[in-house]
Amino acid sequence: MMAWAFLIMVAVYLGYSMWLNRSAEDPLFQRSKIKTYLVQGPLFVLACVLGWRAGVFGRELVSVYYLGAGLLIGHLIFGISLLSTHRKIGDTLRVLLDLPSLWAFAVETPGLLFRFLLVSFSEELIYRVALQSTLIEMAPSSSYGVTFAVGITALSFSVVHWHFFRNRILDSVEFAGFAVLLGLLYMWTQSLLLVVVIHTLRNLEIVYLEYMRQLIERGDAQSAMEAIEAHYTRRVVNES
Repeated sequence: MMAWAFLIMVAVYLGYSMWLNRSAEDPLFQRSKIKTYLVQGPLFVLACVLGWRAGVFGRELVSVYYLGAGLLIGHLIFGISLLSTHRKIGDTLRVLLDLPSLWAFAVETPGLLFRFLLVSFSEELIYRVALQSTLIEMAPSSSYGVTFAVGITALSFSVVHWHFFRNRILDSVEFAGFAVLLGLLYMWTQSLLLVVVIHTLRNLEIVYLEYMRQLIERGDAQSAMEAIEAHYTRRVVNES
């Protein structure tokens, strides 16, 4: 019964999100808060219950192994994503190898890092832990059933994000592919920590690249950082 209630709420949430995302050039922050608190909030609570029943809050949630694997895999995945969308090997390698600058950026923006961590945790709990696992349990016990569950979950995850409808087609396809990969990794490892770390790192590295762009345009580190924090403090839910 709880699983069906969760699926119904997911359907409502998806319908509302798609209407909101496709009907406005830039959804108002107030409307985004309504979506978050009134619709996504109950989903998160049910996902927590389903996750608790599935045992995802055990020791592996603080596993050093999955933490390290998430950081390594997440960084490599981001590099592949960057290469697929920008197709510049030199720039991609510079980003991948410039770990000190990325680390310094993360240390200097703890507020953003914490927000991205919360968003990633809630989304991975809703989509990978609750939705994907529920669909796999309900689907026929075959590879087609698993493929269907991972695909539907990835599509659902993609369409609730505002930028999925505004980006270039190539960027949206890459984002959907990232969602599929998260689904496969969770299915293989059953580690919430792994997918949360990968998801958080992706968001952080996207913001880091935006910060570097702002720095080049403005020529001032403080001004660039203020612009980044002002934008992502307001839009962190929609841009993750």
